[in-house]
Amino acid sequence: MYIQFYDIVKCFDKLWLKDVMYDLGNNGATGKMYRIIYLLNNRTRIIIKTPYGNTEEYDIGELVRQGSVLGAVISANSLETVTKDSEYGLTETTMGTLQIYPLCFLDDIAALSNTLLQAEKNQTVIEVYQD
Repeated sequence: MYIQFYDIVKCFDKLWLKDVMYDLGNNGATGKMYRIIYLLNNRTRIIIKTPYGNTEEYDIGELVRQGSVLGAVISANSLETVTKDSEYGLTETTMGTLQIYPLCFLDDIAALSNTLLQAEKNQTVIEVYQD
């Protein structure tokens, strides 16, 4: 049995709003709620606080807001896609008749593998997601 723990580096920096919205749609978000989530993240403007005062305002455009109430949920929803993808996703492990799927929380993943081949596949999937 192989136990693997991963922490996705700079997880929010890798979230593209269009991909996030695609994942949300695939997981059942529709209608008004779907549009509101998009609008909350569509036109992002930031001001950076420095020791010398605030910078001017910058228009970032589409950005998943890390510090928002929905940020963690959106991140976890997108990370779940890594486990669901039938061809490229993380492998599930079987113990008797029990199937154990990888556990995802925000930018952390815990996965079990019965074989070295499964563990190597998981590692490859995570490396692709990290890039």
